[in-house]
Amino acid sequence: MKGKYANLILIIVLSIIVGAGVYWYSQYNTEEIFVDASLSNEKQKTLSATLAYQQGDVQVQIDKEEWTVVETDTVLHEGDAIKTSVDSKAIVELENGDAIRLGYSTEISLTNLQKTSVKIDQVSGASYNRVAKNVSRTYQVETDNATVQALGTAFDVIKTTEQVDVSVVESKVNIITEDGKEELGEGKKATIIKDKNLEISDIDRENLTNDWYTWNKEEDSKKDDDLGVLEAYAGPDITITSPESGATVTTSEATIVGTVSDVGASLTINETEVTNDSGSFSHVVTLSSGKNVFTIIAENSSGYKTVKEVKIIYQIAASETPIILEAETQDDGVHLSWNKSTGSTFQFYKVVRSETNADLSYPDDGYIALKNIGEESYTDTDVSENSTYYYRICEVMSEERIFCSNVAHMKGMETAVPEPDPEPEVGIFLSGEAQASGISLEWEVKNITITNGFKVVKSTSANPVYPGNDYKLLTDNSSTEYIWELTDGKTYHFRVCQYDGSGQCLVYSNDITVTASSGSDDEDENEPEGSASVMSVVAEESGVGIWWTDTSDNSGFKYYKVVRSETNPNLRYPDDGYIAVKSKDETSYRDFSAVNGTSYYYRICTVGDTTYCSNVIQVTAINNNAVPLTVTLSGSFDGEKMILSWTESNEADFKYYKLVWSQTDSTPQYPSDGYIKAISNVSSLSYEDEGAKSGSRTEDMNLEDGTHYYSICVVDQADQVKCSNTVTLTDGVAQ
Repeated sequence: MKGKYANLILIIVLSIIVGAGVYWYSQYNTEEIFVDASLSNEKQKTLSATLAYQQGDVQVQIDKEEWTVVETDTVLHEGDAIKTSVDSKAIVELENGDAIRLGYSTEISLTNLQKTSVKIDQVSGASYNRVAKNVSRTYQVETDNATVQALGTAFDVIKTTEQVDVSVVESKVNIITEDGKEELGEGKKATIIKDKNLEISDIDRENLTNDWYTWNKEEDSKKDDDLGVLEAYAGPDITITSPESGATVTTSEATIVGTVSDVGASLTINETEVTNDSGSFSHVVTLSSGKNVFTIIAENSSGYKTVKEVKIIYQIAASETPIILEAETQDDGVHLSWNKSTGSTFQFYKVVRSETNADLSYPDDGYIALKNIGEESYTDTDVSENSTYYYRICEVMSEERIFCSNVAHMKGMETAVPEPDPEPEVGIFLSGEAQASGISLEWEVKNITITNGFKVVKSTSANPVYPGNDYKLLTDNSSTEYIWELTDGKTYHFRVCQYDGSGQCLVYSNDITVTASSGSDDEDENEPEGSASVMSVVAEESGVGIWWTDTSDNSGFKYYKVVRSETNPNLRYPDDGYIAVKSKDETSYRDFSAVNGTSYYYRICTVGDTTYCSNVIQVTAINNNAVPLTVTLSGSFDGEKMILSWTESNEADFKYYKLVWSQTDSTPQYPSDGYIKAISNVSSLSYEDEGAKSGSRTEDMNLEDGTHYYSICVVDQADQVKCSNTVTLTDGVAQ
C-alpha cells in the first residue's frame, strides 16, 4: 500500500515540474518569434525593400562585401545592410507596407524579410519603425541586449554605446530582455542598460518637437497614419479633393484642389506659396512626362505642420497607328493621302513640304496646309513643272508631342517632252526565308547612299514603319543581311529602311511576308521566362525622355537599369554600367545630365534570373545643359581652422559637392580619396575645417603640422565626377 502512495506522489510532483517548465518557456523564451519560421517545411516568400528616400550619402553592403554608395530607388534584399553618415538620413520601404526611417549615423541589417516575419538588426543610431497592422506576422528590431516586438505600432529605437532607448509613439510593443518580457504602451519610453533593470518612464514631451520627431510626424501625415502622441503637435488637417493621388492624366497641367481645417494656416505646394481662401485652396501645377510628386504643407500659427503628397502621372498619348503617307503626281498637282489618326489627344495634321530638306519636319519647316481629323488627303497644286519636292504629314497631339509620317519624294507636273531614257533603279530590295534559327533577311541597295545604317522593321501587319513597330538598328552601312531570331510559328511582315540617324526612316524597301519556323520541341523547360522591353526615346528641352514597356513579370525580376554610352552602339548592363536604376511599376526616366549637342546611345536592361536588354536608340540632346565648368577652390588658414570657398557649379543635374582631403595625394579625387564633407545644396559655397574626425578622416588632426591637400568635387545624378584645383596647407600656410 505504501508503494502505491509513493508512486502517486511522484507522478504529482513530476506533473507540477513539467507544467512549471512549460509556463516559464512560454513567458521568457526570447526566440519564440522565429522558431516557427525556421522549422517550417513550407518555403516562405521573401520580401524586397526599396531605398525610397535619402538625404546625403547612403551606403549599402551586400553579402558582407565592401560598402558602396547607392542612390534613391535602389532595391534591397534579405541579408543586405544599410547605413547613413553623420549628415545623411534615409527611408527604407518594404513591399508589405512597413517603413524604416534612419537618422544620422545609423546602421541596420535586413536580417529576415520573410512574408510572416521581419527582423531588423540595429547596430547603431536611430530608427523609426512604422509597422503596418497585421496580426498574422511579426516585426522585430534586435539590439545587443534587447528585442523590440511591434504590436501594430510606430516606435523608435535609439542605440548608443551605453544604452538602448525605445519610445512608443503609437499603439504598443513588447520589450524582451534576458530578464523577461515587458509590454510598453503608447507614450512610454524604455531604457535598457546592460546588467541593470529595465527602466520605464513617460516620453519627454519637449523632445516630441525636435527635428527627429518632426520629420517622422510629417512623413506619417503624408500617408494618413495614426500620429499617436505626436497628434498634439500636428498641423492643420489637409484634405485633397482632386486629383486622387496616383491619378493618370493626359494634359501637361493639373489643378490640385483641397481644404485645410485652419483658415489662418499658411500653405505651400512644392515650396510655392498658395492662397488659403477661408479653408479652401486651388493651385495649377505643370507636369513632366511620367510620375510627378507634389508636397502640400500647411503650417499653423504655432509652427506645427501637416504634410500631404499627391502623385500625378502624366501620360503623353501617342497615335496607336503610325501615319503612312502615299503620294502620286497627277495632272493638277501632287496628290497626298494618309491613314486616319487614332491618337486620343489629336489636334490636327500639318502638311509639310520642302524642295531641299529630305528630313523635313514640323514646326522647323513650317507647313503648307492644316487638316482636321476627318480629312485624309490633300492635293498640292502650287508646284512647278519638273521640280521635285519632299512631303510629310505631321500629326500634332500637343506642343510637346508631334508624330510625323514617312517622307515622300515627288516630282511636280511634267511637261510633254520626249520620254527620257529609263532612270536607274533606285531603292532597297528585300527578300527573306524562315530557317531553324530564325527568319533570314537579305537586301540589295541600288543607287542610294547609306550613311547612318539601316532599320529592320517588323510587324504582324503590312508595311511596318519606324518609329511605330518593332525594329533592329544596324549601324554598318554595308550590311546586306540579318537573322531575326523568331521560331514561334507566327507570320510577320518585314521592311528595311534607310535610317537618317535622327529618329526617322527615309527610303523603305518592299514589304515581305515570312512565317517563322515552330522551333525545337526539346527546348529546356527550365529556361527562365522573360522578355526585353521595347524602348522609345525623345530629346526634349527639359532633357532626354525615356519610356519602356513593363517587363517586371520576368523570372526573378530585380530592377531596370538605364544604360547610356556616347560611343558604344551595342551597350548593355553590366559591361557599360548604368545611369539610373528603376524598380517595379517605373517605366520612364528623364536624363537631365545629357549635354546639348552630344549624341548618346540608350538602352533599358531588365535584370532578373536572366538579363534582357531592349532595342538601342541614339539621340542628340537638345536641352539647355552646357558642358559643366570645373569649380575653382581657394583657401586660407587662421591659425585654428582651414577656411575653404569655391565657385558655384553650373552642373544642370547637380547631386552634391564632395570636399576631399588627403595627406599623401597631391591631387585628391573622389571617390578614390574619400571625403570629409558632403554638401547637397549647390549654393553652399564654403566650409571651415577644424581638423575633426569626419568621413574618410579617421582621427582628429592638428592642421598646423604637416601637409594637407584639399579639393572640391562635383558629383551629378549619374555619379559622374569633376574635381577642382588643389589647395595645399603646409605647416599652417595655405597655398
